Amino acid sequence: FRIIFKGMDKIKNHNSVLKISLKYSYWICIWLFLGLLKGCNEPNDTEPSVNFLKIYDDTRFNASYIPIDIIQTSDEGFLILSGTRLESSDFIGVYVLKVDKDGNFVNHITFPETVVHPVANWLLLNDTYYFFAMNATNLSVELYGVSQGGNLLDPVPVNMTYPLHASVDENNFLLLSFDNNSKSSILSVVTPEGNIQNSRGFTIGPGDDIEEPIIDHF
Repeated sequence: FRIIFKGMDKIKNHNSVLKISLKYSYWICIWLFLGLLKGCNEPNDTEPSVNFLKIYDDTRFNASYIPIDIIQTSDEGFLILSGTRLESSDFIGVYVLKVDKDGNFVNHITFPETVVHPVANWLLLNDTYYFFAMNATNLSVELYGVSQGGNLLDPVPVNMTYPLHASVDENNFLLLSFDNNSKSSILSVVTPEGNIQNSRGFTIGPGDDIEEPIIDHF
């Protein structure tokens, strides 16, 4: 019985500590809630400085666009990179839209159906906005530059195939592509003139039926 009563005393003491803990937890919750309310009333620095809602239509009833990336230009307008559904190919086509700072239409660029698979991001380098795409005929990589006004520069061929991803690397581009002949992923440093300064291949591993799922990805 002595052991049991000693245990009961410990339980009573534990209950007292628990009550005190709950009391302090209550006030902590109150202060956290007040702090949250104060934070909600403060201005949000991440709010965009420009807000607009625009719908861009097309005279072709069967036209279909897939927004890929948007970037603000130095004239405060925007360049929108989009994909298009093609009837002649399973690849995605390319479409570029230029709008002003309020979202009003300025210019657009339609590409031939031989230009497909725009890599999903704008690349800003030396006041020119670039993106990589693929030639649907020979599957080679092509580099396209667009001015801030939405004017297309001459395309630059790149001696690679199947572009996957790209980023800016100082004054050049870092391009990830796929070589179907060697069954390798290729990481290359590409200049704005289309020259390959350096590259390295990474095997995708053993296997026979690998080409079809990779092509399906594109």
